[in-house]
Amino acid sequence: MRDYTISIVIPSLGGNLCDTLDSINEGSVRPDEIVICLPNNTHSVKHANKYKNLVIKYAQKYGQVYQRIIGFKNAKGGYVLQMDDDIILEKNCLENLLICLMKLGNTAAIAPAYFKRNTNSSLYKKKSKSLFHRAVYWVANGSLGYEPGVISLSGINFGLNFSNKTQDFNESEWLPGGCIMHFRENLIMKDYFPFNGKAYSEDLIHSFLLKERGLKLYICNDSVVYTDVVSTESVKEIYKQYIISKYVNSVYGIGLTRLKAYYLIKLIFFLFKKGKKFTKRIVI
Repeated sequence: MRDYTISIVIPSLGGNLCDTLDSINEGSVRPDEIVICLPNNTHSVKHANKYKNLVIKYAQKYGQVYQRIIGFKNAKGGYVLQMDDDIILEKNCLENLLICLMKLGNTAAIAPAYFKRNTNSSLYKKKSKSLFHRAVYWVANGSLGYEPGVISLSGINFGLNFSNKTQDFNESEWLPGGCIMHFRENLIMKDYFPFNGKAYSEDLIHSFLLKERGLKLYICNDSVVYTDVVSTESVKEIYKQYIISKYVNSVYGIGLTRLKAYYLIKLIFFLFKKGKKFTKRIVI
């Protein structure tokens, strides 16, 4: 018999998570438990006593993926929603995800549409028609170019700007890790991310492992979450992204030629933009 209880699992460093937790508990469907997994007991969640369905667990190790897995192992619900701690749920988001997943059955995982916080615009950029971007799309994905929801020939994922709103959900080759609903029996319980620091592209590895189990991945058109756009790009961070992307390509069995070309363009473009800002400051 299907267990209809709902757990939400959030890996976090703690602090003030009230915006996220309030959005969860003020939704049209309230989860039975919210499991926040912190690295250790030197971290805490402000105002934790305010939330009666909140459970704190300690991973005894830093790492978004590892902490999430410890949270999964402690979750009791038949349905489990993984979330990042900066995600804000729209009021009907959890309910609509649940409805979609029930329709799709236990060979599916589903994610919401992502919007920039306090706006009605998608988090993912739409296809650009500029000559420069068309060249980048060709480097990344050959003659197929920009295709929303796909993992390109270079191993780089494109955005999730699905234009088909005539159905409740759209299939995708990958799901962003910030918010995904699973049947409990489909949870990935192994630590699949072998790097320290920010978990770049962990969602691509996670998507691969879900598909390897025979699951199909979907975006629910009627479910919306909001998050802030934070850019911390630097030469160091671009290099980290490249190293992790190389690993992702080895997981998928994708060659490195297009990936190397893509990151060379990315680095040159970053340095060009940085140089222009520096020159402008000198002129001023």
